[in-house]
Amino acid sequence: MQEMIKLKPIEGKILLVEKNPTNRLLTLKFIERVGCLGYAINDLKEIENISIDECYDLLLIGNDLLSEEAFEKIKEFNPVIPIVSINNDFLNQNKNFDKYGVSETVERPINLKKFHNTLNSILNPNIEESVEEDLSFLDQNALDNLKMAIGEEGIKELVKVYLETLDDNIETIVSQLEKNDIQNASKSAHSLKSSSLSLGGVKLGELCKEIELLAGDESNYTPEMIQNLKDNASEFRGYLEGILAT
Repeated sequence: MQEMIKLKPIEGKILLVEKNPTNRLLTLKFIERVGCLGYAINDLKEIENISIDECYDLLLIGNDLLSEEAFEKIKEFNPVIPIVSINNDFLNQNKNFDKYGVSETVERPINLKKFHNTLNSILNPNIEESVEEDLSFLDQNALDNLKMAIGEEGIKELVKVYLETLDDNIETIVSQLEKNDIQNASKSAHSLKSSSLSLGGVKLGELCKEIELLAGDESNYTPEMIQNLKDNASEFRGYLEGILAT
């Protein structure tokens, strides 16, 4: 399974200039994904319609729209706004835009991590690149398939039911393991395994499977399993609580 990452959100308001409707929508999704607010226009002619009260932190523009005339319009709009170009036109990619104030260039297809770090370096110049949060405990494909089947509200309903019993289920398994009641711990872990995997909790599900298999060979039990179970449950619980909060 491919390891998933979650990037810390960036605060900022970005004006996107992009004439291609597909690229425009996709880039707005990337802007939203990194935590920023995005507003898009088709070309620089529309910049004249933007209210002077609108304050943007960065201008993102396709390099196929760049020219001396374009830079004049940008500077009239906001003489100090940072400019990041998107490499839509490979024939145009080697032109020297630095002298016009282009800070960075983003390549298409956009790489989320690089896009995030590029914007972060401009909007938060005194902050190091955001640390990635390891989401290897999560099977995103399982969640995506569930979302297609029952929708977001259906997932939230399942998550709520799951979380209502998670702590009790973990306490039961831990108590049984501490009492060396391996057979009943195996049965309890079997039940938690299936519900956890259904919601994408792959690490917790795999650990429950290990405990379940102890019924066939109790010698594989190690005390570390208890702490691992608690840690994995806490990690997965935090993620699921985030789903309910959205």
